[in-house]
Amino acid sequence: MVGGFGRCLITQTWQFSQSCWPASFVQLPFPDCSGAVIVYSDADNVERTLSDDFYVCAEGVDGTLIEWSASFSAPALFDRSDAIRIEVTAGYGDDANAVPPSIRLALKMLVAHWYERREATQIESFVDLPFGVRALLAPHRRVGI
Repeated sequence: MVGGFGRCLITQTWQFSQSCWPASFVQLPFPDCSGAVIVYSDADNVERTLSDDFYVCAEGVDGTLIEWSASFSAPALFDRSDAIRIEVTAGYGDDANAVPPSIRLALKMLVAHWYERREATQIESFVDLPFGVRALLAPHRRVGI
């Protein structure tokens, strides 16, 4: 994630695991998740898929949240560090053409910038990017409060 952009560009699948059920929600690190599947190991260590009737994906300030529905009652889990596994799909689409044109142009400008200035550089924050690149990425950037 260059300069703190905080998004998946091409569709990616990520898996996160937890040892216990969170109280009210799970904070995912990516925004705009198009899907989530929750699999857990029940008390007998049998893998089960949680019905999507029991949770909803909602966009929060820091990314996507998986929130439990009012009817959710946390099933007993087997004692293991990855008793709950959440598989999340995020990104604009399956190929580069699905990425918004302004982001593609910003990436081309950044590559051209680095090509012209081949010395070692380090981009530590969004502010370190060239102005034109920042301007093109700003509407798509995820920023926490």
